[in-house]
Amino acid sequence: MPGKLDSLAPVSVEQFHDLLNEADLAVSAERAPMVLEELNAQLAFARTFPDTAESVNGDNEDRFDPEFPNIDAKDEAE
Repeated sequence: MPGKLDSLAPVSVEQFHDLLNEADLAVSAERAPMVLEELNAQLAFARTFPDTAESVNGDNEDRFDPEFPNIDAKDEAE
């Protein structure tokens, strides 16, 4: 989508139509206002969460282990 969007502003009707076109999605004219309203509601909700960089405490980073344990499917079947 051309141009920079204000991340705190709701999505405008024009931006919404651009997004639909970019994603190759079809929304009927009757449903479009409801879908746009829900999109803006969900964006407003998502904005209530702090940014990850601001919310991560340095102490918590050491406790995170992204590795999954090895699971033997044979053991699970028994």
